[in-house]
Amino acid sequence: MMAQVSMNPRRRRLHRRRPAGIYVRILLVVTLHGAAVVDVGAGLATRDGLDAVGMRAVAKELEVTPMALYRHVGDVVALRTSVVDRLLADLPSVPTEGTCDHRCRTWAQAARLVLGPVSGLAHHVLLEWIHLPRVLVALDGLVAALEQDGPPGCDPVAGANAILMHVLMRAQAEQAVRAGGLRRDLSTLRERRRQVPRLWAHRDEYLSARLDEHFAYGLEALLAGLAFARRAS
Repeated sequence: MMAQVSMNPRRRRLHRRRPAGIYVRILLVVTLHGAAVVDVGAGLATRDGLDAVGMRAVAKELEVTPMALYRHVGDVVALRTSVVDRLLADLPSVPTEGTCDHRCRTWAQAARLVLGPVSGLAHHVLLEWIHLPRVLVALDGLVAALEQDGPPGCDPVAGANAILMHVLMRAQAEQAVRAGGLRRDLSTLRERRRQVPRLWAHRDEYLSARLDEHFAYGLEALLAGLAFARRAS
């Protein structure tokens, strides 16, 4: 016969009454670590924007108290820094092969896909790029492409900055457009059609925002303009 383990009656009652959710929360606290906190913060930023990332918001997502996070991420500044690093982990390096235009174009198109979906990320990069390793590596690659394969007389630093700014400005503009809706109300254009006949003639092009097409057009104009700027200088 197996020996039975005796239990104090009071302890037995407490054991029975303890809510099952407490065990889940205890397990979560035990397994909580910095990478998990950053993962949740990155998901929160992707869903609600970078400005939504804070100790309370991340703690709420994890169903723990904000104090439980401090031992893993330090403070809110460290948390946001880690979240930005995680979001920029997929920021590509500039290709090392191909023409200068191909290398710059390939990077810009891929960088837009990383910076565009997260509200506030492009703005953060605009202000803090000098402190962001992934951005520095990318900018160095753009400078290298322009130095190695750009037309004579190119200012590689100015050219690289222009390409980076195009990506960042377009990312912010596209976020604003998506927030307001891709379809446009042309009622004012219709009312003023005699004053703006050319816009009215091309009204079909203004019915909805053509984000991909306009990003590509602006990028090609910029790359072509870099060659002209070299001659002008």
